[in-house]
Amino acid sequence: MRRLTWIAVAVLALAGAGAAIAWHGGLLKTEKVTADFRADRMSLKERTCVGTDGDTYRDANVVLVGTMSGDSRLTGRAVFRLKLRENVTGGLGTAEGRMWVRDGDWTKASAHVIGVIADGKLNGVFNGRVHRRGWLVANFGATWNGTTLEGELGKDTKVGSTNSAVIQSRLDVRCSRPGNTTPTEQTTGTGKLEVRKVLSPSGDSGRFDLRIDGKVEASGVGDGGSTGEESVTAGRHEISEVAVAGTKLGDYTTSISCRDNNGTGSEFERGGADGNMDLVVANGADVVCTITNTKKTQATGKLEVVKNLEPSSDPGRFNLFIKQGSTTIDSESNEGDGGSTGERTVAAGTYEVSETAVAGTNLGDYDKSISCKDGNGAEIAKGGSDGDLNVTVAAGADVVCTITNERD
Repeated sequence: MRRLTWIAVAVLALAGAGAAIAWHGGLLKTEKVTADFRADRMSLKERTCVGTDGDTYRDANVVLVGTMSGDSRLTGRAVFRLKLRENVTGGLGTAEGRMWVRDGDWTKASAHVIGVIADGKLNGVFNGRVHRRGWLVANFGATWNGTTLEGELGKDTKVGSTNSAVIQSRLDVRCSRPGNTTPTEQTTGTGKLEVRKVLSPSGDSGRFDLRIDGKVEASGVGDGGSTGEESVTAGRHEISEVAVAGTKLGDYTTSISCRDNNGTGSEFERGGADGNMDLVVANGADVVCTITNTKKTQATGKLEVVKNLEPSSDPGRFNLFIKQGSTTIDSESNEGDGGSTGERTVAAGTYEVSETAVAGTNLGDYDKSISCKDGNGAEIAKGGSDGDLNVTVAAGADVVCTITNERD
């Protein structure tokens, strides 16, 4: 009761004072600017109940997306996220939330929204900031039919007096019985939804299945792949991707960006770091969601295996190996003293260096040891009396492992 009264009085006081927009670009500098806005509901979650006074009450969270036009500093895509508290029977209520004006990915302005609903009109105040410019304080007047919010800000002629009966409305009345006991999302109609794939770099070999609401609409696509334009019911949908065999999602940084107007509009949803995201498709919308997978830069080091024979003239010949698990990363055959695998760039990790004797050479005729040193000469691994040794190559390391065979 007290909170609602304060909201109503604040709106009435501002409207009566004839305030428009205070645009503080610098010390004591104020400008008046005006703008028009229109936004349509994209989603609505609400709870309703019947109060002890017999009236129907509603709490709702609404998202509206549209446009702001007029002064260039406030022109762009407008997004409203409002919490509504209404006495539906009496046609009275309050609205509170946030407003953003965006130009592409750039947020030009944002503000706190507070207002009073009366007889299909929503009058109130924007209080926030215009990025890189100053502060924004403006009263606004709008019509509200439950679906569309259309009005003007900074134009005092449109900010009419608010029905004083709002002050008497008891929005904190105790509900005698529930209506919707759980939130419901109300959407009607159809829209279009397309999922596109972007790979960075574009020539990356990764391949993915693209899904809408769990159904694969495009299989094994790479850069430029698409589900095509799908007709969907207005409301909430899930888009996602699955890596096909041979591709690992963990090798990529993933993001999802959704835009209206067949992908040419401003971004209204972003996320999807795990490869999936929910979004709301409004009635009549034409939404394109782009899933971008950027290949992670893999930390690497260098590794080389060198053969040392004592005496150097020894005729023994050996095969040299670099392995990771059961996978051979590099090998060289029939190497004598001074032989080498050459310097190999490898992903940071642990590797096995080893040797085998070629025909005519018997490993049992030699004492064997392996010493691995980093580029600064420090020994980081030693052993290998049985002909193999594990060595960890750190990011940026330059490791040389020398396998020494000394004739018994």
